[in-house]
This record gives sequence, C-alpha cells and structure tokens, in this order.
Amino acid sequence: MQIPTPSEIRDLEALAALHTASGGGRSDTDPVRAVRDVIGDRDAAYAWMREMEQADLVEVDGGLVPMARVSRQGRAIVEAATARRRDRSGRRETLRRRLLAWTDEHSSGPSEQINAEGFLTAPHAWIDGGRATFEELASAAGSLLAQELAAGEVYRSGQTPVRVDLAITEDGQSCLDDFDGDFVAFTASRQHPSPGHVFHIGSVTGSSLAVGGHGATVSAATTNNNGEAAAVVGRAVRQVLGTLNLSAAELARAEEHLSALEEGTDGTKVSRALRWVAGFTTSTATGAAGQLLGGVAAGLLGMQA
Repeated sequence: MQIPTPSEIRDLEALAALHTASGGGRSDTDPVRAVRDVIGDRDAAYAWMREMEQADLVEVDGGLVPMARVSRQGRAIVEAATARRRDRSGRRETLRRRLLAWTDEHSSGPSEQINAEGFLTAPHAWIDGGRATFEELASAAGSLLAQELAAGEVYRSGQTPVRVDLAITEDGQSCLDDFDGDFVAFTASRQHPSPGHVFHIGSVTGSSLAVGGHGATVSAATTNNNGEAAAVVGRAVRQVLGTLNLSAAELARAEEHLSALEEGTDGTKVSRALRWVAGFTTSTATGAAGQLLGGVAAGLLGMQA
C-alpha cells in the first residue's frame, strides 16, 4: 500500500485550497494567496504553482500577477478525495490497513507491544486530506485485535479509549505480505484457497504469454491480436485503478494512458502506455494487482521489441 509522502500531503491540501478559492475551478484567483498557508511562504507557493502547471493540475493565466485555477485533472483529484472522505466504510478500511502497516514497522512481533498513539502523527494517519482521530485509531485497533491481526489492548476509562497498545502477529504479517493488508481477501484465501489470478495474452505472431499470480496454475492461451491484448491490459488496470494507490501526478496521467491502450490506434502511445503500466512491477505501492499487470505489460513490450 502507498503511504502518502509529505509532498503528496502538501500537494493535495494546496490543490484543495486552490479548488475552494477558485470556486471549484470556475474562476481565476490569486494562487499564491490561496495556497500560502499550506505551502509556507510566497516564493514556495509560486514555485508550487509552476510545478503543478507542469503536471497539468493547475491552469495559469500569465501576467504581472499570475492568476490560476485548478485544471480538469486537478478538480478530479480533489473531488475524488472529497468523495472518499465521505465514504466512512472505505475510510475505516484504509485506516485499519494503514494502522496494521504502521504496527508492522514499529513492532517486531507479538511480544513487543507499542503505544500506538504515535500513529496519529505519522503520514499513515493522513487519509485524503484528513488526519485520523484518536477515537478512529481506537476503533481500528479494536478491529485488528478482534481479527487477530494484532495483539495488545485498547484501554478505556468507562467507554472512552485512553491508550492503545499494539503488536503485529504472524497473521497480521501474512495479511500485509500477501494481501497488502486486505483482511477480506486474507480471510477468503484461508476459507477458500484460490490459485490466484491468471492473465493470458498473445502476440501478433501467435505465440502466447501467460502470467499467473501467487499459486496460480498457468496454461497458455493463444490469440493473434497484440492490440487486443493491450486493450485487455487497459481495461484491467481501469478496473483496479482505485486500489493501486497512485500519486496525484500518476492519476492525472492515467486516463491518457488507459485510453491509448483501449483504443489501440496509435502504436507510439500504446507503447508509452505499456511502459507506464510496466513500471508497476517495481512499485510496492501498487500492490499485487499492480505488479501482476505490470508484468503482463512488460511481457507485451518484450514481444514488440
């Protein structure tokens, strides 16, 4: 899973501030004034504006006093984060996964319980523009304890949580390592062992590429259309896009790349898009699905070479 970096936290908070100041991107505003409280000073705010302009997240109207607004891509990122904040179930799930990852980083095993209050000041606790509260931390910890992904205790004074101690368990480590903290998938794998996902993609020469997930039994399936295979990759990435934990800049580029794969009419754009997907193989942030699809894309690029 991807834990937001300080720069990613800054970028989303500043984009949200500019989004508000520009009326949701409908009018130009002084970008430096709009984001100065987030960025820190006028020079840094101006440099940030130019950086976001290069990433196509901000549109700048040049002049002696530049005016700006969030772009269509920038609005999409801010509005998606706002929608996710309203999704209480999704927020709770993200918080549980992040807390499990943080506990794994700070605890060497069940015998080493640590005070989890430090989680609240870590980047892990920052979710889509809002930082987790202690009450949310206690609730997430209770869920991890009940699922035996963590050991420890939530101490209370009456009904009010006052301290949380946690340690990672063997099941918790397995859940992180094999399922990126997804407890539903982890539980399902134990109840109904699955051979994993298998992708069958063929080349223009009629040879075939078969890529399987952990435990998969792979058998080749042949097609005669490499463009069709690229389109399959594009559709598959689109289906799991929300789970890949991409940065704001990567999300802004995603639509262009996925459209190129799905349309398949421009060979140069298709190759560029496949290289983008192939980059998932070296990123732990994209999880098992991203790395699997990245391997498929890398295989297709090898066939095209």
